[in-house]
Amino acid sequence: MTGLDTALSRDYTIDPEYRSLLRAVLEQPWDDLPRLKYADWIEDRGDAERAEFIRVQIEEAKIPIVECNSIELGCFVHGGAVMGHDRRCRGYTLREVADKLINSAWFSGRPGVTEVFSRGFVSSIECMYWQFMGRHCWECEEQERVGDTSALRGSTCSRCNNTRFVTGLVDTIFRRHPVTEVVLFDRRPWRTPSASSWFAQEIEENPVHVGGDLFRMLDGNFNRDMSRCGYRTNESANLALSRACVGLGRERAGLKPLEGL
Repeated sequence: MTGLDTALSRDYTIDPEYRSLLRAVLEQPWDDLPRLKYADWIEDRGDAERAEFIRVQIEEAKIPIVECNSIELGCFVHGGAVMGHDRRCRGYTLREVADKLINSAWFSGRPGVTEVFSRGFVSSIECMYWQFMGRHCWECEEQERVGDTSALRGSTCSRCNNTRFVTGLVDTIFRRHPVTEVVLFDRRPWRTPSASSWFAQEIEENPVHVGGDLFRMLDGNFNRDMSRCGYRTNESANLALSRACVGLGRERAGLKPLEGL
């Protein structure tokens, strides 16, 4: 086991000082200072590679962006050269560190989720609706049978009678990372000549439907019976859904709402 593997296997969450430092990062996602304090703390406890990863990404985030062609790391193209992939953190490339982070307890995502690391933490995720909201059957996911989500209602899966359900990213990742963007790639707003709309029914296989808790967080124009929320364009509807996802995740993590999204 390498030094980085050993460091990532440690559970810092029992330390109240660590929890306070992480909380500051989550509460202030636009501020670099809490991230740097967090990096100093974990470095003092032998987690030097991850601390350097945070510092290097903060440094590179200050470089003017010409083009971004890496959704995994949020790496920047500057002066014709891709920044980030070849930078090294105490013997590891950024890619190697990020891969180890994703496969550790530090990252609470699941297979099939796309994550963007920015300034040392996950800032954006892209996934399916059921991956974000959870409550789908663990056994059916393992057997790649997830899709007919109407079979996954209540406390028992009607397909396989399993009672183990997967916790969604909405209940996990916001407790560890300052996520500010969520893309649900299987959701598409209903488009009419006058509006793009989301509907309140929780029919997960229908791309225009958004579940109750998530629908509640939308900030558009609601109809009289609060069953539809409309926007002028698809872009504004998708941005609103991202804000709703972030808002719900932060609410469940006990964090204050973000302004300026």
